[in-house]
Parts: sequence; C-alpha cells; structure tokens
Amino acid sequence: MSGPAELSDDDLVAHALAVHVLSGDDTEVYDACVAELQRRGTAPIGDRALGLLADARSEARALGADVLGHFAADTSLAPLLALADQETEPLVLDSVVGALGQISDQAALPVVLTAAGHASYRVRSAAAKALPALWGTDELGEQDPIVLALIALTNDEDQEVRNWATFGLGSQVSVDGNSVRGVLRGLLNDPDDDTRAEAMVGLARRQDPEVTPVVVAALAAEEVGRLTVEAAEFLASPALLCGLRGLEEWWDVDEELLAAATRACDPDVQP
Repeated sequence: MSGPAELSDDDLVAHALAVHVLSGDDTEVYDACVAELQRRGTAPIGDRALGLLADARSEARALGADVLGHFAADTSLAPLLALADQETEPLVLDSVVGALGQISDQAALPVVLTAAGHASYRVRSAAAKALPALWGTDELGEQDPIVLALIALTNDEDQEVRNWATFGLGSQVSVDGNSVRGVLRGLLNDPDDDTRAEAMVGLARRQDPEVTPVVVAALAAEEVGRLTVEAAEFLASPALLCGLRGLEEWWDVDEELLAAATRACDPDVQP
C-alpha cells in the first residue's frame, strides 16, 4: 500500500475497510487510514462517513463512526447518537462510543453510561476511555454518574477496562474524597501491572500519604516504569529521594522526568 497521504479519499476508505475485515485487532494500517481521513476533514469525507453509518457491513459502520469522531458536533453528534440507539454489533458500538468521547459533548453521556454496562469488554473499554471527556467544566462529586461508572469499571473482569477506568478516575477527572481514594488504594493490589501503576499515580496526584511507601518500594524494584517516577514527582517527598538517586545509574526511560522528580523530592532544591 502507498502511504496514506498519497491515496485518494476513496482508496483510503477501501483500504481501511479491507484491513478492518482481514486483520481483526491488528489496526496499524486501519488507524493510519482513519487518521489521514480525519486530517483531511473535508465536507465530502464527512458526507462519506455519514453514508457509511447506514451501510449493511458492520466494518463500514465502524469506519464511519471512527472518522466522524474528528468532525464537529453539529455534523456528527446526532447521527452517532441515532446509530447508538439501534446498533447491536460490539465492533460498531466500540467505534461510536469512542467517537462520542472525541466529540466531548455532554449530550452523549446517557449513551456512554449505558455502554459502560455492555456485555462486550471492547464496548466497556470504549466507555472507560470516553467518560472522562464528558464531565465538562463543573467539579465532579463522588456521587456523580461519571465517577460512579468509572468506579464500577475499575472492578471489571477485563484488565484493559480496569486500566482505562483507573486512569480516568485517577488522573483525568478532578474528584477527590474517601470513596475515590479507597477505590484507588484497593487497586494497588490489582493483578495487572498497569492498573496498579495508574492507581499509584492517582493517589500521588491527591497527595495521599498512604501511597508513599508503595512508591518507595516501586522505585526499588528491578523494573521501574514511567508511572512510578511520575508518582514520585507528584508526591514531592524527601522519602523518595534515595530511590530516585538510585535510578540515575541505570534508568533511561525518560531522563528529563527523572530529573524533574528528583528536584521535586529534594528538600535542598528551591521550588
């Protein structure tokens, strides 16, 4: 295949559909085609995407939704909501919910909340990714439907869903309180490494003192991920300085992040 930028609109759609049908979850080529269609963002492409929503093929409807996620709400919101109301294929609902998250219009919240309870893990995962984008500008309380839905998804049987929900709850929404911190503390024991790390960052963002010894231990592990160092920077605790200094000898994941975290935790460095 030629590079996506070299293809016509029709060829991009054709290639995207072909790889969607043939390669399943191997989405590199598909994503590149969708990204190019979104980048162009012309009215004809928008019209083509709207037409795909009515296609008999589930892959085509999913492609239409994926492309429309980059268009303005006045073009895409109503058609996507209408499709969500009648769609049964998880592949398509995954794309619809993802597009609604990109559009970030709170009118989509009922659909995304419903998707959070869907039988398909891929639809629940899409909901976990989309929910934080729909909270608007008001401060969220612990009983807000978005917060409650994210909390429920942190207990999902699928580790990808739990990971995205923990990231959303811990880092993307500005809500704090005993129940939220309690959920994040419980997730420090999750069997999934990424979920545990997201919970650690979420607690560090909230300056929860109970997570400090967890970060100390994580800094001393044989493998140290980026999120551990991020958590240390958020906590800015001298108790973490020794562990961070130890990383300077070998940790090359993000040297600038490590330096920033070390400065934040060093009491001799003026803010």
